[in-house]
Amino acid sequence: MGIVMREDNAGILILIAGSGNQHTSKCTLSIDLQGEYEMIKYPMYLSSVEDAVQFVSIINHFEYDMNLRYGTTVVDAKSLMSVLGMGIGRKVILEVMANVDDKFTGAIQNYMVMPANN
Repeated sequence: MGIVMREDNAGILILIAGSGNQHTSKCTLSIDLQGEYEMIKYPMYLSSVEDAVQFVSIINHFEYDMNLRYGTTVVDAKSLMSVLGMGIGRKVILEVMANVDDKFTGAIQNYMVMPANN
């Protein structure tokens, strides 16, 4: 597994972890150096309405604040109507504002995808 660390112009420390293994997804962790902000981003793919229903059901078991992003569109990841409104069958980014645990990443792994650049 490789880890890349850089700081952006706003003072956000960005850690990117991933591997060349086709079954391992890459996620991004952003942390404000003043300790006020952190977000983990997971590339996700929901291929059907059933996937969306199961995905929303799974993530609603966790107390984390979560959004789904597609380009400049951001919706509440815990809202089935919002997730369906964003559209099915496209790669989206799950943004999680919390320190997640292995239970969470295990729960969403079936919907995680490898980035195209790996």
